[in-house]
Amino acid sequence: MLTRINKIIVFDFNRTLHDPDSDSLVPNVRLVLDELKNKGHTLPLLSRREGGRDAPVDSLGTRDYFSKAYFVDQKSVDNFKVILSEYDARASSGFVVGDYVPDEIAFGNKIGTTTIWARRGKFSDLTPALPHEHPNYTVRNLRDILEIID
Repeated sequence: MLTRINKIIVFDFNRTLHDPDSDSLVPNVRLVLDELKNKGHTLPLLSRREGGRDAPVDSLGTRDYFSKAYFVDQKSVDNFKVILSEYDARASSGFVVGDYVPDEIAFGNKIGTTTIWARRGKFSDLTPALPHEHPNYTVRNLRDILEIID
């Protein structure tokens, strides 16, 4: 009998799951979050606090998907380390999903998680410039992370 190892998947919100220009979820967000949550994975959210970014988490009905929502003034490697430590998770068994290479992808790589670049929208042309900015995976459709994670 195979034992499923539940994973911790840290999601960025703004421009990864939420399109602030249309104030709507990007395509396939509910499908992806439903499937990951139903499989027992832990889904913390990490987003910058600026501009009331926490409001769409509630108004778009996504708060319940997340084990916890972390809103910080500035993202850093330490933010990701704190999240992993709160769940007693090893970085090597974690994932970071984000749209901004210099933040989510770089920080996820620095702590040793598997990184997935949601390459769409405003920052899709901002290619990795430094070695630690190269994602493990790149997806243009969020649904494609389901094949990577499981």
